[in-house]
Amino acid sequence: MHIKEMLAEAERTRHPTFSFEFFPPKTAQGVQNLYDRMDRMHALGPSFIDITWGAGGRLAQLTCDMVHVAQSQYGLETCMHLTCTDMGEDKVDEALKNAYRAGCTK
Repeated sequence: MHIKEMLAEAERTRHPTFSFEFFPPKTAQGVQNLYDRMDRMHALGPSFIDITWGAGGRLAQLTCDMVHVAQSQYGLETCMHLTCTDMGEDKVDEALKNAYRAGCTK
């Protein structure tokens, strides 16, 4: 179920919902620690998680990789928080294509 549908259903049923937001780490060890944390936090039952892109897209590939891993390995519905600061239209278009390839569809 897409995130907007989850939120609409939660509002309709008045059922509380929550999500977690993650920021891409700067080191390989940080990435592994984050994946371990995602695995543990999945057990808490978030409706979805959000992974931040970062201003200017400097961690763009890592963000896309993390979205793919979160969805394919941990079964977490994932939203990519695309920050468009300092990004031209062509870079935003490319970011959206990469998000789609990573599994973000709506």
